[in-house]
Amino acid sequence: MDKNGKKIGLALSGGGYRAAAYHIGTLRALRKLGILDNVDVISSISGGSIIAAYYALHKDEFENLDNFAPNFKRKLQDGPFCIVLIALLTYIFLLSLITCGLVWLWHCECVLMCIKIYSTLIGVFVVGYLLINHNKYFCSSKIVERYYNKYFFENKTLKDLPDTPLIAINATEVTQNQLMTFSKLKVACGSNYPQGIILPDEIPVSLAVMASSAYPLFSPVTISAEYFADMKKDVEEPVLIDGGIYDNQGLHKLGERKSAYGTDFSIVSNAGNAELNDEGMENVITLLYKVMELLMNRIEKMQMRKALYQPMEPHIEMEKDKRCAYVALMWTPSERAIDGYLNNIQDSLVPRYVYEANGINEEQAERLRQRTMTQEERRQCNEIVKEHIKWAELCENQNKVIEAWACAKNVGTNLKGLKKTEINALVTLAEWQTILQVRLHLPHLIHEQV
Repeated sequence: MDKNGKKIGLALSGGGYRAAAYHIGTLRALRKLGILDNVDVISSISGGSIIAAYYALHKDEFENLDNFAPNFKRKLQDGPFCIVLIALLTYIFLLSLITCGLVWLWHCECVLMCIKIYSTLIGVFVVGYLLINHNKYFCSSKIVERYYNKYFFENKTLKDLPDTPLIAINATEVTQNQLMTFSKLKVACGSNYPQGIILPDEIPVSLAVMASSAYPLFSPVTISAEYFADMKKDVEEPVLIDGGIYDNQGLHKLGERKSAYGTDFSIVSNAGNAELNDEGMENVITLLYKVMELLMNRIEKMQMRKALYQPMEPHIEMEKDKRCAYVALMWTPSERAIDGYLNNIQDSLVPRYVYEANGINEEQAERLRQRTMTQEERRQCNEIVKEHIKWAELCENQNKVIEAWACAKNVGTNLKGLKKTEINALVTLAEWQTILQVRLHLPHLIHEQV
């Protein structure tokens, strides 16, 4: 909590290994700003769940960034892609054997024609069925879960997570269209799975993270009856897919005021880098993928606007405020953020205690709101804010950060390991952006400036 007893939350978005690397920079920045140890809840999605759980299990190592970061980065340079590919090729090979058998049968002159045709039709149906329903017989999520367990979580269960911060690993429960949240405290989702139905203690961390990152290309994850409080009770096993389908930023849980995961102030680290375009629209698979990206992008924008652009009374007291600092990979690392900050003051989106912490007095804020400020006066306000957020210090690395941004924008999200240059670019960018956004929007949380 902060010095006023307000709860602090950190949301780590999805985005595969790209997100896991990007959020290292966010954690590093919060450590430098003296905020990380005061975070009460970390709500994570998909790739963000990898780093959230790993950080929670290695908090003591994080005290020494020179040890923690290199170890985790090395793990991100390898991925389960080859393992899944080999398993998939084996599956396809077995189907090919069936097909070859059908071809042989067709050319075997000793078999009656009617048997040939009948057997061929049955075989084609079987092969088609297995391809369409491959998730039922080729459990890719199990393969990746074992990989996560071996390389990241080493047989740890939810009970091994620390009490603080409370780690909330989120997955989408298909039948209820809600988030199922895994934490040391509870595993629950809606009315079908209230607290107490599923026992968290023995659930592997790798299972929770896999459920959180089970993108539709993977087989859905189920929570078997062995983890239920009463295995004899007639309760359907929950079916889970990627948490990003419901909320790809991890912000939803932090906004639940009556929940154990609800917080007062939030920091959102969004590693999304999808740039929507019309390429490949003639391909049905690509089109379906883009439709899903459009829906996720729409939800993301709605959440961001709700968090950042809700009008408020400028004189609202800190104790009653719900403030958010938003860090986004796709935002250009430039002083446009400062100009946007002044625009937010102008639109009554920034409370008095925040802009005064950044050197803007009430008279200047009122002139901004009344649109009576001259260009020269606005330039002076810009310089005042720059001085308070230590813009000159940030500018020392700005060229390096811009290069990192150019690289980070093109990093994909898949099961392949990342290049060392890609990881370093993502970390560098996130660290710089987090420091900037927190200094602008949550200056009262900072205990120790960089």
